Amino acid sequence: MVHDVEKEDASSYKKARLKDRLKHRFPQLIFHQPRRQNTSEIVLVEDLSSGDIAESHVQMKNDLDLYNSTEKFQDSCDNKFPDPEQDEQRIQFNFFYDTALELRHLVQDGPEFDSVWPPLSVEINFSSVEKMIPPRLYNFFAWMLGMSDDPQISSYVTLSRKNKAKVLAIIQDCIFVGSGGRKQTPKSLALTMTTRQITGSQALTEILSGFGYCASHSVALSYEPALALLNLKNDFSIPSGIREGVHTTLVWDNIDFGEETRSGKDTTHIANGIIIQPEMNTAIPSVEEKDLIQRLLLLENERRHASKRHAVKSSMFVPFKIWANK
Repeated sequence: MVHDVEKEDASSYKKARLKDRLKHRFPQLIFHQPRRQNTSEIVLVEDLSSGDIAESHVQMKNDLDLYNSTEKFQDSCDNKFPDPEQDEQRIQFNFFYDTALELRHLVQDGPEFDSVWPPLSVEINFSSVEKMIPPRLYNFFAWMLGMSDDPQISSYVTLSRKNKAKVLAIIQDCIFVGSGGRKQTPKSLALTMTTRQITGSQALTEILSGFGYCASHSVALSYEPALALLNLKNDFSIPSGIREGVHTTLVWDNIDFGEETRSGKDTTHIANGIIIQPEMNTAIPSVEEKDLIQRLLLLENERRHASKRHAVKSSMFVPFKIWANK
């Protein structure tokens, strides 16, 4: 370059001398030595602003990252489809991937359990579950499991009650797991409470919850007190069907579930009461029957008094003793 510009031989020039001549000839040049010793010195022009340099650096970095990501994606595609002629596999892969994203949208963005906490038992039914599951999601699982071939779009395909319960249960598991346990379903709550009532085992509840089948044990502990507090808010606590003016028997007892908890604490203690009344279809005795009953009672009383009058008193007999000769 020196020979081309200055028409002189620069073969004997050292780097330091060349650098000094460049600084003297071109004072706008700036030489920057990076911190790393094994990198080249950077030469830039003084009239460049720091913003231009930073923007250029960021743009170069973005271009490099985009190039690297494109290369990685291309390599991954080449690994999945090593044979370029297997276009059918590539098409199937794209179809399955798009279908999975659509199903994820239906699972995660669907409506929640339409109930105010705590849900009542009358709200845990097929109708409540169907409000959470769109027909496309339900029909997909029915088709995938081989339970139907009916190409319905806007409505549920027709299944037997047994198969319908299975499909709804699987989809509820997907909704519960897809939300990280934050979106409760009728199945997750019902199975938790059923397991707790039948077995009383905290360990079993946590195992089922770990597999995504039901809610956690802590949810069950918060669910039962919420139901009890809701019942206390009712002004009229007498169950329906109890009649006035009828002989009534009340029975109360303490029930301890004795659940199997890890610490032995946090068990359930409940005071339960039952109300007993005669059935409404119990026959009412007629006037003649009442008179007959009264006469029978009088005869029974007279018989008891007569037996008492003829009873032998123990004082009428002198005890017989045998005295042994000493």
